[in-house]
Amino acid sequence: MKGITQTRIIVYCLILGLLPLIFVGMNYMNAQARQDRLSYAVSDAIIEARAKNAREFVNKQVKALYRDSNHFYIDQEIETIAPLQDEIKTLQKLLSSGFHASEELFRRRMQFHAAGQNAISFVEGSVKAYTGFQETQESLAHPVEVNLADIKAILSKIEGVSFNENEPVTPGRPHLIITDWKMEKKKGPVQEVYVLDAKLIKREYLK
Repeated sequence: MKGITQTRIIVYCLILGLLPLIFVGMNYMNAQARQDRLSYAVSDAIIEARAKNAREFVNKQVKALYRDSNHFYIDQEIETIAPLQDEIKTLQKLLSSGFHASEELFRRRMQFHAAGQNAISFVEGSVKAYTGFQETQESLAHPVEVNLADIKAILSKIEGVSFNENEPVTPGRPHLIITDWKMEKKKGPVQEVYVLDAKLIKREYLK
């Protein structure tokens, strides 16, 4: 102690006196950091809970909407749509009016319709089961030729919308999701048509 000056002793005493304050400050900052982390965790949990409740509310609404869906809806409502009816009528009128330079073409086209080669037919693919619902892959067995009126009729049945006030939406529609929709314009014998190929998912909710 004899070799230490009085000034150094004072400095050492001040440092020793500040140590408790430093420890208190560090403890306070650590406590504040823990409180902030807890606050962020609680906020995240609240946000996640609200998002989950919103998803569950939407899911309940969707299940209620499709609860009484018709398992055979595609067979009964979509596959029964007969494409290009206006073309068939035009061909019949042309063929009944006498000789026409394109008569052979018209007859082949009528045979195409009469043989059912342009009928809408869906093929069921894989079925996947989930908690509370199942999904079935539905694909057109072959592309079909359609016009704008046919496209509207098909979409009306799939999406559950009405393009005509006189034709209400058909009840019993299952949850149908379009996964692939391809249309290619083609020149037909009497009008332009579209070659349509489509794939759907039919989602059915278990009761």
